[in-house]
Amino acid sequence: MEVIEAILIFALVVYTPYIASALYYLRKGSMKLALCILSLALLLTLPSALIPIVPASLASIALIGFLAASRLEHMTRWPILWGFFIAGIVSGLVTVLFWFDSSDLSFYYNLPAVLLGDYLYELSIATIGDPTSSYAHYTIPPPLRTPWVYLPASIVAWSSVGVVIEAAAKLFRIGQW
Repeated sequence: MEVIEAILIFALVVYTPYIASALYYLRKGSMKLALCILSLALLLTLPSALIPIVPASLASIALIGFLAASRLEHMTRWPILWGFFIAGIVSGLVTVLFWFDSSDLSFYYNLPAVLLGDYLYELSIATIGDPTSSYAHYTIPPPLRTPWVYLPASIVAWSSVGVVIEAAAKLFRIGQW
């Protein structure tokens, strides 16, 4: 994959949740909130001239979680937890797909999952596999190998965020959740 194509796909994946959530609130009649979400995307992108686009991509994953939670709010007692669980699945799959094309993009897109996944990978080689082997990667089960370990790591990382937000929302009785 060429660099330009990779950057365009990355931008499409990162900014789609912003546009979807702005359209969601626009349909509900809240033009101010829709504009705030779009301006948030721009504000989080401005530092990317100096640093990677990590803040904008992490916020887009959080928006996926909140959009899924808004769809699940009348179906379950814990919509934020399930919304962030879904966001973990989606972002984990995107991270794995980015890893095959450009591992740097997967790192920048889903930083918590990649760091946790790399830790789990190293830990599994040290405990389950053979760290002295020159083929240590192949001494552990395939779900614990890179990039596949990023999917469960993403689910765990983003579900943990969902648990914290759900607990805070219930504690402070924020919103309809």
